[in-house]
Amino acid sequence: MPIDVFGRQPAAQHDEAWPSARFYVSAGDLEPAFRHTTRLAGKTRMTIAKCALALFTAITLMPVGALHAHAAETITMKEAVTIAETFIAENGYTKLPESRVKRLLDNESIEWTADRKQLLAQRRNTLSAEAIGAKRGRRNDPAGWSVAFDYTNQQGNSDNCRVVTMTASGREVRIEHVDGIRSYFQGFKKP
Repeated sequence: MPIDVFGRQPAAQHDEAWPSARFYVSAGDLEPAFRHTTRLAGKTRMTIAKCALALFTAITLMPVGALHAHAAETITMKEAVTIAETFIAENGYTKLPESRVKRLLDNESIEWTADRKQLLAQRRNTLSAEAIGAKRGRRNDPAGWSVAFDYTNQQGNSDNCRVVTMTASGREVRIEHVDGIRSYFQGFKKP
């Protein structure tokens, strides 16, 4: 007689209900709606409870560090600069041809249109392609990165720049709406 996932022999009623199943769960343990079986790939019968048990087992046996290992990685200043330079190029702020700009643009915190052509017209060639400096930290995240870019046509206060920020792991990349102070961001001093 087959043994269920808990090491018990199934009750006779289960043998009659699912004679081809290998694992059994007591009907008393499940809501009536969960006792129905589903077909997977047209051949295999599996109860919803077995799917849930398999998922629970996989998560339980996974090392705790594996769940957050990728998020815990910290990138270098050089990697942050590369990510920021790629971000501004792909989002249409440089002289990069429109054919090489991303199809779906990342929005700034304040955008007056969702139309790609209008956004590209507003952004096109407004920033130099190379960063002028990088610093550790971003708003509400001292471990993140801030990477600064010069405007191509400085008007008025030439001490302004645009700043791309990201988390310490290089995620959540965005361009800040408020200008940065060029003299503060200029340079690539190691933190």
